[in-house]
Amino acid sequence: MSETDVLRPTLLLSRGGVRLWRNNNGVLQDKFGNFIQFGLAPGSADCIGFKSILITEEMIGKRIAQFVSIETKSPTGKTNKKRLETQTNWRNMVIEHGGIAGFSRSVEESKALLGVE
Repeated sequence: MSETDVLRPTLLLSRGGVRLWRNNNGVLQDKFGNFIQFGLAPGSADCIGFKSILITEEMIGKRIAQFVSIETKSPTGKTNKKRLETQTNWRNMVIEHGGIAGFSRSVEESKALLGVE
């Protein structure tokens, strides 16, 4: 099983109150030799999006979107130490600020992160 075998079904969890998009990250060199960084931010996950949450009565009964960040990995996939550190820092920052974030090696782990069936 490859990372793509985890990524694609995770993106298909985008339904109901959950919306997920593919977030490609990297750096390319343009024709002038300039390096152009793309993606949300260094270390940001493969899947980003939101989960709609109903706010409690004391919060006026409105819905908000909770940020979601899921880094997909193959069941045996490894990441170099520097990249893993950057991804872990991203995950921790998202969680610290109230979002849902984690690493997933299967669609079942992605569902568990999102709290969906």
